[in-house]
Amino acid sequence: MLKLKNISAVQTVHNKSDFYIKVNLTFDCQKYSRGSIYYWSTLGPKKSFIEIGLNSFNGGICKLAVISSPSILCNQKSLEAPKDIIKKIGLPLFETDAWHHEGDPSLYYPEHYQEGYYVREKNDFQIWSNNTSVTLVFSSHQAVLHVLNNEIIFGFDRNNFLCFIQIEGMKLNSEGFLEKSALK
Repeated sequence: MLKLKNISAVQTVHNKSDFYIKVNLTFDCQKYSRGSIYYWSTLGPKKSFIEIGLNSFNGGICKLAVISSPSILCNQKSLEAPKDIIKKIGLPLFETDAWHHEGDPSLYYPEHYQEGYYVREKNDFQIWSNNTSVTLVFSSHQAVLHVLNNEIIFGFDRNNFLCFIQIEGMKLNSEGFLEKSALK
């Protein structure tokens, strides 16, 4: 699972979603990347697949794509934050240790490992959608920290692992891809 390392300045988010890639967001940090892009991906139930691109230099998120999502839970409530949740503004920077380690990769946590670029994990994630937001839920752990980057909320548990990503002000349209919501 992705682990929070630090938080950078807020980055602009661009929605590149279409009929082929239902949720496809890019972040401006990709333009200023000094390194290559590492990919973290997770396979869910019924051949669902999410991929997150990270800047190899600082671990900043550059891309977020839901490649395949045959099962989406519609009309779900948005995740409610406890009143005492810690909120920080910016874009999460993630640890990239999974791409740089010594020894046998099978001893490390990723299910699949490809030297240099890809880390893939099996995770029974869920995608929730309603008229005002889309949420990618990676863990049932209670979030204790929200990192707010414009309309994107990243939820982290007490060990700094990513629990969810909530995209506010967006919904899945009748064709099933992400678009700006009229309701907010």
